[in-house]
Amino acid sequence: MSQLYNLPPELLSRIVSYTATPPPPDPKRRHPDRYAGQHVPDGSTYAGLSYSNIALATSPAPDVASLRSLRLVSKTFEQLKLIFTTQCGSESMDNPGPEDIDFRVIVLSTFYAGLADAEKLFHLSIKSLQNITPKALMGKESTAEEIAFMNNFEVVMRRITQLGLCITVEDWDAAPENTLRQPEVHDFFGSELQEYWLGPVAAQLEYLRIYGNEEAYWGFYPAGNLPHFPALRTLILGDYSFTSEKQVQWILSHADTLEELILDDAMIGVAVSIAETYVDIPSRTIVYEKDHSSEPPGYQPKWRGRTLKSQVWKDPTRWHNLFSRFAEGLPKLRHFTINHSHWDSKAYEHADALCSAVRIERYGAFSEGVWDDFASYDAEDPDWTDWREDGNEIIKFQVEKPGCDEEDWQALNEFLAELKRRR
Repeated sequence: MSQLYNLPPELLSRIVSYTATPPPPDPKRRHPDRYAGQHVPDGSTYAGLSYSNIALATSPAPDVASLRSLRLVSKTFEQLKLIFTTQCGSESMDNPGPEDIDFRVIVLSTFYAGLADAEKLFHLSIKSLQNITPKALMGKESTAEEIAFMNNFEVVMRRITQLGLCITVEDWDAAPENTLRQPEVHDFFGSELQEYWLGPVAAQLEYLRIYGNEEAYWGFYPAGNLPHFPALRTLILGDYSFTSEKQVQWILSHADTLEELILDDAMIGVAVSIAETYVDIPSRTIVYEKDHSSEPPGYQPKWRGRTLKSQVWKDPTRWHNLFSRFAEGLPKLRHFTINHSHWDSKAYEHADALCSAVRIERYGAFSEGVWDDFASYDAEDPDWTDWREDGNEIIKFQVEKPGCDEEDWQALNEFLAELKRRR
C-alpha cells in the first residue's frame, strides 16, 4: 500500500472520481438525427428507465488523502467511476506510459478495498481498464494482499446491478495491424471478460455498458464472448463489429427483459480477407483454441500460416435487416440508438444521451488485423480494395461501398416509430 501513496500526485489525482448526487437528466436528449441533418421523428424523451449519468468531481480533484480515506466515506456512495489513462502497454514495453500494469493493479486493489463497506453501491464504471486481468482475480493469488484483493473484488461486485467497462489496449501506431494481434487482446475479450468480470455478476446485472476503444473493434477479431444476462434491461455496446448470426442471436436472447439497446460506433463487416488464422466461413467467425503454453491457458486464434491463400467472404447483411429483426425479436424494447461517436467527445460517458444517425462508418471491411470503413473513400472511387500476395499471385480483393443509405434510413425510422408506439 505504501507504494501507492508514494506515487506522483498528478497521477493519483486521476485515480478516483465520484459525486454524491447525479446530474439532472437533460430533457432534450435522445432526439435522433440523420447524418445529413434530418431528424427522426422519435417523439418525446424516453423516460422508461431511471439510470443516471455520473458527474466527475474535477474540482477539487481527489488526492492521496481522499484515496487513503476512501473506505471511510464510501458507505454513502451509490455510483462510482474509476478512470485510468487511455495509454497503456505490456510488461515487455520499454515505455508503457505513466500507468503501467503494476500501477493499475495497485490502484484496482486499493479501489476495491475502499469499497468493501459501500453497501449502497449499485453502479460501477471503470474507464480505460487495460485488457489484462490481474492475476489475483484469476485465482492465482499467493500473497495476503492478493487474497484480500480477490475477496474485496467479490464482495463489491456482488452488489453491482449496473456495470460499465471501457477497455483500452496497447496501440501499435507504427504497425496498426499488430494492435489486434496481441495475445492479451484475444485473451481478454474472448475469455477473461466473460469468466472473471461478467460471468460472476451476470445473473444480477440490469445495465451493461461495454466499450472497446478506437484501436479495438471487438466482436469478430477479437471475439467478444459474453454470457447471457437474465435480468438485463439496458445494453450499450461501443466499438462493436458484427460479422456473424451468433452475435445477433446473443442480443435477441435477451428478449424477455431488454428495454434499451444503444450501439455506438458499431459496424457490420461486409467483407473479410484473412490468411494467417483459421476462420469458419459458414458462421463467419474466427476459429479459436486454448493456448496451453501460458498460465493460465490463453485463448488465441488458431494459427494457419503466412503462405496460404487468403480466406475471403462478403456478407450481404445490412443494417436495415438488423433493424427489422430487433423490432420483431425484442418485444420489450422501448429505446434504440445507433450512431458513431467521436472519441474527442467522450463517447463512453455520453452514450446514454446519444442521438441516432445513419453514418457511413456503420459498414467496414477487415483485412489481417485492420478494420477499414468507407469514410475515407471519395465519390469517384468509393470502393474498398485490398491487394494481397497469395503465394506467387497478387490478388485484388475489391468491395463495393454498401449502397443502401435510403433503405437503412427508412428502416431506422420505422423501427423508432414502432418503439414510440410501445411507450
